[in-house]
Amino acid sequence: MWRLRTEIYTEAILETGTIECANVIIKITEFTEENSENWETTKQNFRLCDIFLIKDEKDILEAFAILYNEINCFIDRLSLVSYGKSGLSKILSIAPESVKLGEIFEIAVPQVYVERKTNNIALSNLKYDISLTSEQQRWERLLRIGLNSMSEEEKYISYYSLLEEIARHECQEFIITKCDKCNHEVNTGRKKTNNFIKTLLGKHGVDKKTMKNAEIIRNEIAHGGAKKDKSYFVDVARIGSNLEEICLIELEQRFGIDIINRLNIHVSDIPMFVHKLICISDKDCDFIESKHFSEPRFVKLQHTDESKFESQQTMIGVMHNGRPQIYDIAYPIILFPINKLEESVAYQNIGELYYIYKEQDSSIKFYLKALNIVESFGEKEAMAVCYTNLGNAYQQKNNKAEAKRYYQMSINLFRELNSPLAITVQNWLKEMNAQQSV
Repeated sequence: MWRLRTEIYTEAILETGTIECANVIIKITEFTEENSENWETTKQNFRLCDIFLIKDEKDILEAFAILYNEINCFIDRLSLVSYGKSGLSKILSIAPESVKLGEIFEIAVPQVYVERKTNNIALSNLKYDISLTSEQQRWERLLRIGLNSMSEEEKYISYYSLLEEIARHECQEFIITKCDKCNHEVNTGRKKTNNFIKTLLGKHGVDKKTMKNAEIIRNEIAHGGAKKDKSYFVDVARIGSNLEEICLIELEQRFGIDIINRLNIHVSDIPMFVHKLICISDKDCDFIESKHFSEPRFVKLQHTDESKFESQQTMIGVMHNGRPQIYDIAYPIILFPINKLEESVAYQNIGELYYIYKEQDSSIKFYLKALNIVESFGEKEAMAVCYTNLGNAYQQKNNKAEAKRYYQMSINLFRELNSPLAITVQNWLKEMNAQQSV
């Protein structure tokens, strides 16, 4: 069962508890010392909100799309009933609800975690002495709403509305109707804002298909009717990213200002990193691989002084050591085996995974964990398997002496058990000796 874990803000204090709907289960929890570093400051108006997807869904990003829409619908209802402010403060992750020791699982976290080194803003940079019309002030307001919003749909509608406002103000072409009978033309007084927006988008390299999709999505967000699946949210992120960049460029040119900190991240897919991990203890997981589905791109604005921006740095979605940035409470619940023998099997599986990825030291570490357990129970067949795996790992590490030692120990036990595996390991040992003598 997938779990989308989020942090939500409420002006009214929301009670904790669980509700079940047709496709999801929603669980509201208080922040505590155990699940939040800043629990003293967050415990009043912030809640941990987990939404579980009941129906079976294999694709993690498809599941995210479903649950992301659900959390926004839940917050809409919360705002209505409480008649107060509420919102999505933070998306922590989407992952399975729980995983077992040694299990490989996927976790997706927001791609747009950014550590930025920004330039300071001088009052003179604002050029606030330049007076703006009421329409232009409205443009700035729409841009701010988009930049500050956590919702991709809210961002999208804010940026598209900004372009519509520019079109209504600057468009000089009007819609003309013609009588079918006499061909008399009448100026409706309504401007051809759609044509103006398409021209504006075309100037920035947006193709006709994307223009059409942009208008369709705008109408779907404003009037409803969209199927809120993965494809929909991919388009919202991709086209909304373009709209944001275009809005920034157009306002910069119209207001005659330089946008100082321009390292805003834009993505062309659902803005999430997807990581594959393995559970290695009751408290820890290790990364197998990490990927994101779209290359981040940066706002390409015209500015007057290149040197002002040389000191800016941006790190996307990863910490200084190259590992993904994931909060501790973002991980699923880790389930430990009910007995030691099951635990030893899990450690063997973990060791095998590290062996495949040629991380010999980690592989040996977990093979030894498994060996210690089975030796305490006197499980000879399991011990022989551990010896074999250790021999493989040491051979991969090019430590021939240790490899021979463990291979011989496994051969002795397999012979004692009358297992045909004794011959298999004996052949491996012969091959290794033959390679050494060459």
